[in-house]
Amino acid sequence: MPHAPGHEHDLTTKIFWGSVDFDYRKEYPPQLKVTGRRLDGDAPPLLVDKVTNALFVPHAAMLTGVWAQSRAEEFNDARVSYYWDGDKLTGEEWQKVLDIESIAWDVYLLYGPNSYRDGSTAKPAFWMHQLEGVTKAPCLNKAEFESKIKEMLATLK
Repeated sequence: MPHAPGHEHDLTTKIFWGSVDFDYRKEYPPQLKVTGRRLDGDAPPLLVDKVTNALFVPHAAMLTGVWAQSRAEEFNDARVSYYWDGDKLTGEEWQKVLDIESIAWDVYLLYGPNSYRDGSTAKPAFWMHQLEGVTKAPCLNKAEFESKIKEMLATLK
């Protein structure tokens, strides 16, 4: 991803955005505006690249980049973290939790309100994926995923 002048050596990250209403065939460029603000004080505005489509036919998402490393020190909140997982430790952890053969990197996880959190990675109440050869959960289907979200939200009322 190109860097803004003066940020040529900064680390960037890509953020994928999904919406059940997004149709890449009808909306280009995506009408998504990404903003950010620091919650505990003043900070310069978040630097965000233009929004584009990310195609994983037959599925799609919106994609943008943000400049992260140079800004990480501005977000001194335990709830915010940024790191590059070059060793794929996160994907390997999800691989164990989901009990699959491959590193989990393109997975969509849903948790209920009573997900147990004891410091270990909890198994999701429901999940889908876009991984080749995985049969322990359904391949991502927009309508099914949306239906499951609505079903889970209905139990909270």
